[in-house]
Amino acid sequence: TTALKIDENQNATFAGGVDIAGAIDENVFAITDAASPALDPDNGTVQTWTLNTGSISGTRTPSDSISNGQSMLLMINAGDGSDSITFPSMTWVGGSAPTVATSGYTCIELWKVSGTLYGSHVGDVA
Repeated sequence: TTALKIDENQNATFAGGVDIAGAIDENVFAITDAASPALDPDNGTVQTWTLNTGSISGTRTPSDSISNGQSMLLMINAGDGSDSITFPSMTWVGGSAPTVATSGYTCIELWKVSGTLYGSHVGDVA
C-alpha cells in the first residue's frame, strides 16, 4: 500500500513503493553566476553554471544547500577560463576536486549522505 500526502506547497510525499510507468521529465536550471551561488537540487537535479557571464570575476565559492538524500548533476562552463571554483567542504571520489575544462562543460555529480557532501567528476564534454 502506498500513501500519498500533499502539503500546502503542493509537495507530494509517498510512503511505500512507487512504480512509475513512462519518463520523468526534469527541468534544467541555469545557475546565475555569482561569487557564492547555492548548489540546491530543489531548483532541479540538472544544473548548468557558466562563469564570466556578468561582473563577477575571480574565485567562486558555491554554498552547499544539498540535503541528505539529494543529488544533482552540475555542468560547469568555465567561460573564458580565467576564474576558479573553491567547492564547499566535501569528499571527492578520487581524492580531489577536478580541474574545470577550458572549453565545453565539466560534469560533476554531487550527493549528500549522513551530512557528508560527495562529488564525482563524471567527465568533460566539448
